[in-house]
Amino acid sequence: MDTLIQLTASGLALGAIYALVALGFVVIYRASQVFNFAQGEFLTFGAFAMVTALDMGLPWALGLVVAMGITGLLAAGVERVTLRPLVGRPVFVTIMVTIFVGVILRTLIIIAWGPDLRGMPTPWETMADVSIGGASVLVSSLAAMVAAAAALVLFFVLVRKTRIG
Repeated sequence: MDTLIQLTASGLALGAIYALVALGFVVIYRASQVFNFAQGEFLTFGAFAMVTALDMGLPWALGLVVAMGITGLLAAGVERVTLRPLVGRPVFVTIMVTIFVGVILRTLIIIAWGPDLRGMPTPWETMADVSIGGASVLVSSLAAMVAAAAALVLFFVLVRKTRIG
């Protein structure tokens, strides 16, 4: 039974991460009518910006805010320079441009931070776990599920209950 609980929690956490990625695609498409195939590279850039901010000694929460701000500025710059001029062009043109932007970003990330893997720091111990029904479930898995649920609920409320949506 312990194994079932652990595998269920891990599967739900992975599904929550996929839900956040899908939500990112939806938000970008709803806002710009563009399928952004560079989304993964923007997420990677944000992750490396977070690691760099923490390496500089910033507290975790402040590092998160700084990384989000830097990534947002990069995304806004890319949108202004590459995507905005393509308004009204055929959809395949914007798809090709976002794929190209992704390749450029991936190359710049490798130049800046190297090809080595790095772990994403958490405000808790990386392998911290809690006991649920006798099974050990990672705090990171629970955090992923809570974050995804909160983001999905907030996006639903934003779309359904406000003028923006």
